[in-house]
Amino acid sequence: MPIHNSYKIDIETLDFNIKIKPTFAWSSILYPYPGTQVADYAKSNGFIDDTVPYLETNKHSSVLNFRKREKKN
Repeated sequence: MPIHNSYKIDIETLDFNIKIKPTFAWSSILYPYPGTQVADYAKSNGFIDDTVPYLETNKHSSVLNFRKREKKN
């Protein structure tokens, strides 16, 4: 989800991974499971609402809606 200073966070994450030299990398689509802090954040920031059906998988799509959010200047 959008965060403040995302470029800075991305660079810090890259630097951290360079430092620890992982042997395996993996990523997935963020899925805001009900009852989690991520779901609460998504709801309070307009990325999902109570009408969104939760999917059985997070491998093919996302319940998050980034189009609702207005760009801040």
